[in-house]
Amino acid sequence: MTGYDRPLFIGQGTNDTDVPAPLTAKLVADLQANGVRPEVHVYPGLDHSATVAGSLPDSMPFVARLFG
Repeated sequence: MTGYDRPLFIGQGTNDTDVPAPLTAKLVADLQANGVRPEVHVYPGLDHSATVAGSLPDSMPFVARLFG
């Protein structure tokens, strides 16, 4: 996996059935094996939709740093 030359945020809810956590873990491992260092946050007990809101305390500062 190459081509990621910008900061990457990945938020994963542990109860996500749309994108199961093992798939995200594999993606992160593949990215890291290719020198990509995503910022990864895991949100216990959250499903796919709830993870969007649950990630805001982490994702908003991430985006703010990009424009700061």
